[in-house]
Amino acid sequence: MVRILNLAGQPCRSQLEDGAVCFVGIGLPREATNLARATHAPSCVLIYESGTTGAKPDVLLLSIGDGVLAEYADSVVSVPEIFNYWLQAGRVDVGFLGAAQMDRHGNINTTVIGPYESPKVRLPGAGGAPEIAASAKEVIIILRQKPRSFVEELAFVTSVGHRCGDSRRELGYGGVAVALLLVGFIFVRLSGENSPVLYNRDLLLIYIAAIAILWTLWFFGFWSVSIIGDAAQSSFLQAALTAAFNAGVGILGFPAGGWLADYAKRKGWGRKPMLVSFTLIQGLLTLAFGFYIMNGGHSVLVLGALLFTASLFFNALQPMSQALTADLVPTAALLGAAFGLWNLIGEMGAVLSPDISGTLRNATGNWTSAVMLDAGIILVSFVLLLFVREPRGEVEAPALSRTRLEGEPG
Repeated sequence: MVRILNLAGQPCRSQLEDGAVCFVGIGLPREATNLARATHAPSCVLIYESGTTGAKPDVLLLSIGDGVLAEYADSVVSVPEIFNYWLQAGRVDVGFLGAAQMDRHGNINTTVIGPYESPKVRLPGAGGAPEIAASAKEVIIILRQKPRSFVEELAFVTSVGHRCGDSRRELGYGGVAVALLLVGFIFVRLSGENSPVLYNRDLLLIYIAAIAILWTLWFFGFWSVSIIGDAAQSSFLQAALTAAFNAGVGILGFPAGGWLADYAKRKGWGRKPMLVSFTLIQGLLTLAFGFYIMNGGHSVLVLGALLFTASLFFNALQPMSQALTADLVPTAALLGAAFGLWNLIGEMGAVLSPDISGTLRNATGNWTSAVMLDAGIILVSFVLLLFVREPRGEVEAPALSRTRLEGEPG
C-alpha cells in the first residue's frame, strides 16, 4: 500500500501510528517521524539505514548518519542486518520516504531531473529507498505539492511503487519468461541434431524435476537467516551462524551424492532408486521443518538439526540427478546440450523461489506457507521421477582398461 501526503494538508506525522516499526528515509521524513514520536506516537520504533534501531533523537538530524541517533538508540547494528533481518524479513510496518517526483502509480524519482546523461538537477540518489519501497508493509511518501512534483512520466524510476499499474509481485517473473522463450527457441530452431535430448520423455521429466532442486537451493540460500530468526526469535548473528553452518553441509552432501550414485550404479541397482529415495526423504524432512515452525517451535537446536539433516539429503540430489541425466544421454556429443537444458529449465525455480516465498511471508506474517510450498514442490518432483525409465545395462569398464585388456595375449 502506498500513501501520498500533501504537506499543505493533513499533518504527515498523524499518519504514523503509535507502536509502529518505521524505516525512516532522508529529508522530510526525518522531521515528520521525529515529530510523531515526540507527540502522539511515543512508542514508535524508528529505524535508520545507518544501522540504528529504536532511535530517540531529541534534535533535528543533520543526516541519517547523525551521531545523535546512535547515542540514544536501542541498538546499533550493521547495514546488512538492517536490510536483511529487519526490512527484507517483513519486520518493518511503515517505510517513510521523500521524493522529488512521483507518477500516478507510486513510482518515485530521487535521482535526476532531466536526461540522466546531462541532467538539469542531480538529486541525492537512491540510498535505501528502493528496498524500503519494495519490502515495507506500507509506504508513506512525502513531497511538496507542486505541478512539477506530480508528473506523467518520471525522468528516472528510483524506487518502484506499482510500476505501470501492475502488481509489484510480477517484477521477479521476467527471468521465467526469458527462460521459457529460450526453451521454446531451442525446441523450434535447434531440434535437429539435439532432438535425442529434447524429445526424450525421461530426460524431460528429469529437467522438470530439477526445478525443485534449484527452487530449494535459492529458497533456503536466500531466506534461511530470516526463517530461523523468525521461528526462533533469535538474534541476527545467531540465525546467520546457524544458516551458514547448514549451508556448509554442501561440502559433505555434494561429494556424498556423487559417490552414492556411482556406488548404486556399480552394484547394478541403478541411480534412479537412490535419487527417488533421497528426494522423498528431503520432501518429508522439509514437511517436518514446516510443521515444527507452524506449531510454534522455536528451538535453534531443533531448527538447526532439521535444517542440517535436510541439507545433507538435498545437496546430494544435484549430483545424483545430473549423473542420471548423463546415463540417459545417447551419445557423449550431446552431454553439453542435456546439461544446458537441465540448468535452463531448473533455473526457473531459482528465479521464482525468492520472490514467491518472500511474498508469502509478507502476506501471512510467517514462513510456514513458504516452507510448505517448498516441500510440496519437492514431493511433486518425487512423483515425476517415479516415471523415469532408467536403462539397466552393465557398468562398462573405463576405456583405458578395455584397451589394455584387448592388448593382452589370448
